[in-house]
Amino acid sequence: MTDNGGIVSFILVNNVGGITSMIANLVRYRGNLALPQEVIFLDIKNNSNTLFTQTLAEGVTQKTFHFDKDHNWYVSFKEMKNAIAEGPGVIVSNDLHDLIMLQAFNTGKKVVQIVHDGYNVQLALKFEEVIDKFIAHSKFFFDVLSQLIPHRRADIVHLPYGIPITGYKKTPNMDKPLRLIFLGRMKESKGIFDLPIIQKHLLEKGIRARWTFIGSGSDKKALIEQWSLFEPARFEAPDSFDEVIKLCADADVFVFPTHFEGFPVSLLETMSVGVVPVVSDLPGGIREIVSERTGIRCKMGDPISFAHAIETLHHDRLLLQTLSNNCSQLVSTNFNAECQSPKYQAFFRSCMQDNSAPRHMSVNKKIGSRLDQPWLPDFITKNLRKFYGSAARKRVNDSV
Repeated sequence: MTDNGGIVSFILVNNVGGITSMIANLVRYRGNLALPQEVIFLDIKNNSNTLFTQTLAEGVTQKTFHFDKDHNWYVSFKEMKNAIAEGPGVIVSNDLHDLIMLQAFNTGKKVVQIVHDGYNVQLALKFEEVIDKFIAHSKFFFDVLSQLIPHRRADIVHLPYGIPITGYKKTPNMDKPLRLIFLGRMKESKGIFDLPIIQKHLLEKGIRARWTFIGSGSDKKALIEQWSLFEPARFEAPDSFDEVIKLCADADVFVFPTHFEGFPVSLLETMSVGVVPVVSDLPGGIREIVSERTGIRCKMGDPISFAHAIETLHHDRLLLQTLSNNCSQLVSTNFNAECQSPKYQAFFRSCMQDNSAPRHMSVNKKIGSRLDQPWLPDFITKNLRKFYGSAARKRVNDSV
C-alpha cells in the first residue's frame, strides 16, 4: 500500500557496513509522516564483502536483486527497474548501478542521490543528468558538490544523518589499561594493517592495552594472522546494533586509521557512548566532529602519530574523561536518528510532490559494451563473454 501512490525506494549494494547502517536508521526512525518504504539490496556477483542478512525494519518491504555484469545489461537493468515498486515516488541512490539503469530506463520517479564521500561526488558529476536532488550529510562534500556543479546549487542540500541514541555510557577508566576498539569493515582501505604497527609502538612505550575488533571483511583473516604476534585480542562480529553498542560501551578509545572516508557511521556510534576517537585526519565528516574537544586527529598512514595520541590519553585520564563526555553530548544533540531521519523523509516527500518531471525521463543513453544490446538475447551475451574471457570482462568492468 502506498501513500497517494508514492513510495521511497532505497537501492544499495548488499554489504554489511556504514551505508547499510545509515539506511537502516533512515527507515527505522522514519516517523509517522514518512511515505511507505522499500529497500532493494543488490547482490553483486563475486562481491567479497559480508552480506547483510537481517530485517531492516517492521513495515518496510525488503527485496534482493542479483546482478551479474557479464549478462546483457539491457536484460539485467530492466529486471532491476522492474524490481522497483510501480508508480510515483523517489529512488534513493547510494552507488553506481541504479544510476546506470536510469540512463536507459524510465521509472517515472524522482531520484535523490546521497553523497557519502568523494566516490559519490564522482558519480554525481558523471550521472548528474539523471539525478533530481543531492543530499550531502557532510558540510565539506556539500561545499565540494556546490562548487563543481554550481548550476545545480538549488538541488543540493546539507542534511546530517542520525544514529540511535541508546543511553549506554561507558564507565570511566582512571587507572586501568586502556580499552581500545576498532569498528568497521575489515579491509585494507580502512587502515587495519596499521593497527598491528600501532600496537608494536605502544608496547615499545611500555603501554599495555586491551583490544577489541568489531566487523567483518575480506582482510579479517590476514589481520588476525598479523595479530598473532601480540597478546590475544577480541574479534567480534555481532548481529545487532545493540550488541555493537554494548561492546563500544566497554571501550575507551576508538582507533580508526582509515585511508578513505566520508562521514563514518562507526565514528558516530562509538562517540555516542563516550568512546574517544583517535582517527585519520581526512576532509569530510571526520573534521566536522573530531576536534580538540572530542578527540585526536592523526596523519593518515602514520602509525607512530596514532601511538603517540593513544599514549597521551593513557597518561592523562582526566583529558580522556573530558573528551568522552563531550563526544556523547555532541552526538546526542546533533545526530539523533529520531530527529534527523524524519528530516530526510520530509525531503523525499517534497521531492515527490514537486510537479517537475523526473530528469531521467529525458535521458536515453546506450549502456554497457557492444555485447549489451536491447535486441540481443541474454544467453548470447553471456556465452560470448565467457568465450572471450578476461578481455570482454575488463571492458565491462571499466564501464562500471
